[in-house]
Amino acid sequence: MRVIKTILLHLVFVVIFLLVIDRLAASLLLERALSTPVLTNDGSRTIASWPLRSDPATGWALAPPPDAASKMAEGFRLSGTGIGLRWLPGLMDMGPPLVLLVFGDETALGASVSLPETFGGVVKYAAEERLPDRTVAVANAAVPGYDAIQMCLQFKRLTAIRPHLAVFCFSLGGTLSPTVPVSRPIHLRSGLVKELLYRPGLTQALYLGIDRLKGGTEVSGIRWGITAERIRDADVVEFDRALAQIIHHADRARVPLLMTSLVLPEVYRSALEQHCLAAGVAYVDGDVALVEHAQETSSKRPSARADSPAPDSSLAAPTTMANDTHAWWIQRYLRPRLSPVFMNRTYFTPHLQPNRMAHRVLGEALSLAIAEGDLFSWRHRVLK
Repeated sequence: MRVIKTILLHLVFVVIFLLVIDRLAASLLLERALSTPVLTNDGSRTIASWPLRSDPATGWALAPPPDAASKMAEGFRLSGTGIGLRWLPGLMDMGPPLVLLVFGDETALGASVSLPETFGGVVKYAAEERLPDRTVAVANAAVPGYDAIQMCLQFKRLTAIRPHLAVFCFSLGGTLSPTVPVSRPIHLRSGLVKELLYRPGLTQALYLGIDRLKGGTEVSGIRWGITAERIRDADVVEFDRALAQIIHHADRARVPLLMTSLVLPEVYRSALEQHCLAAGVAYVDGDVALVEHAQETSSKRPSARADSPAPDSSLAAPTTMANDTHAWWIQRYLRPRLSPVFMNRTYFTPHLQPNRMAHRVLGEALSLAIAEGDLFSWRHRVLK
């Protein structure tokens, strides 16, 4: 009996020691020196060329912006897990704000607009108008090039900030491969094992420390540019597994979900819609939201006849073909009847990035879904 007590006491001591060490290591994750890589160039930076650091679980993550890029530094924060976020704060005057956590790739990051003008910012201000007694803080965790598996792994780590609602925006990032030698997790199962191993602050801090000792070079090769060489073969099975894991983790953490898609290839988009329908998760089709906005805008023009039939969706968007260099990809992977809106400068840049108008339209559609589903309600967190 004495031997058993001695062993138990030693085990308790070891556990307490590891917890203390892990807590100290977690504090190191907030040190910018550990998460700041050596930049590959000293040229001027924009949001579209945000520096990325190596990450053991997801492959890469947002790094702190250079000191010279003051506009990029606005709103950037390191979460308690060491993951870079772009943060739109809420006011504390009316108590702790509701927290909206946004996941995605360049589309959700808002590479062509400022942070308040992203769809997350639109949702924030719309929710604050609808809920005058609360404010909303937006944690934008989108990272260039992320696919569904990487978003899932990121979500499992960032539920530590206890969000009131998580929005996942699936777009083009999952269809393009990064440039060699950059790699990403290909299978969800192996990715979950890595995420489990590197979840403790101690292992994360050790990884980042060793990476810096080896040079800590900025991860390059993550670009939005669409080329035939970078097109990935569709893997709907792994995409579906990632969706199932996201929903399962959200249920365990009691975090309501809202899924959306924009410029997502149809093979993935249809799978996303079916999965959300089966799981009872709110879903907003961003492409359709843009087309409906184009139809509504067209019908309000003075030249439009009041008694004329609704315009066909394939002709809804104006005919300004600003993205014709991507026409081959759009016509091959997206819904043909909606293709004019993707090649329209009203909604997309020549690099096929959603502009301010597209973010506003998508944000309004998401805000409507949040209001209709009452997704910020306590019922979705406590009674789920």
